[in-house]
Amino acid sequence: MSQALAIEIWIHGACAAGGYGGWSYVIRADNQWRGVAGGATRTDAETMALTGLAAALDAVKGEPRGAALRLHLSDPSLLEPADTNAALRAGVTKALAGWAAPPAILDSRRAANARAWSDFLSSWADFARDKAKARGAFSAPIPKLNIAKFAHDAI
Repeated sequence: MSQALAIEIWIHGACAAGGYGGWSYVIRADNQWRGVAGGATRTDAETMALTGLAAALDAVKGEPRGAALRLHLSDPSLLEPADTNAALRAGVTKALAGWAAPPAILDSRRAANARAWSDFLSSWADFARDKAKARGAFSAPIPKLNIAKFAHDAI
């Protein structure tokens, strides 16, 4: 019997003064890479990180539930209980409940590749934040060539 592969998700959220925020994620599942960035207005960094995580979990809902799930977060406390963002936290909790085992939560700030990871996802979250400031809330795929660079440099 073959063992399910791990699904890895890297998340980043950012916010600037004025309440414009952005988020980005990259997913590796079954050696396939994909990513999305998005932004919103009237928000904060925690909301953006949770929004990115919720979007990433939605993107992997069709993956085998027996696969190990690894979440690379710049702030592992993001998944701890809190009084803020109740609806987003409930959605994330519900999405995580469907997996065979709890996810491994990895602190990306301590990873050997932390700078490459942070630079790539920060750039996309910042881009999304700036685009949201100009055009309002949105999300869009990160181009495959950029994802390939991330996979080469950060992993």
